[in-house]
Amino acid sequence: DYVRQRVAENKHAPVTVLESLASDDACRRTAAENISSPPCVLEYLSTDEDQEVRVSVAYNRSTPVHVLEAMLDANEDNARILICLLRNPSLSSDILSKAILRELRRPDEDERRILINFFEMTRGGVCELPVATLVALSKSSHVFVRMQMAKHPLLPAARLGRMSRDSDEQVVGNLARNPTVQMAVDRISCHLESSGVGRN
Repeated sequence: DYVRQRVAENKHAPVTVLESLASDDACRRTAAENISSPPCVLEYLSTDEDQEVRVSVAYNRSTPVHVLEAMLDANEDNARILICLLRNPSLSSDILSKAILRELRRPDEDERRILINFFEMTRGGVCELPVATLVALSKSSHVFVRMQMAKHPLLPAARLGRMSRDSDEQVVGNLARNPTVQMAVDRISCHLESSGVGRN
């Protein structure tokens, strides 16, 4: 088993060997993690009965986009796999938008985990979304989502202004943590200071 697993994780292993190891119980997960595994192997393993194998496929940046899309649909109730899929850099912003907007229709604890990961990625620059999607998310009926969006650095200033009138105090409070709002406050403070406003 050890030797076969080392071969399965080898990025220079021949395609025919990786194809053979993909059906080996001891090597399926390792083959799913290998970025050199051919598309046909990753597609085959994307429907494996073992969740750990599917997780590895979901996280593998070499997994074809059409396979990732199929996994989004097939694993919509599996928070762990969805989080890995959302973290895969191969997913386009359009697919990410559709996936996260779909998650908003399922308010439960798993959804919160997915959304937290998703928002951390978008704020950290790991993935990008169209501005229209960010605005749509900021109008969500879910307070938790609006709270997250209030901190998002790419949300337009006009939308941030409207969010300052949100009915939830936590949403309004989070605006103070938004980099755009912080910079605006700093500029105003500097202007007032240079103008002598507030001096005795």
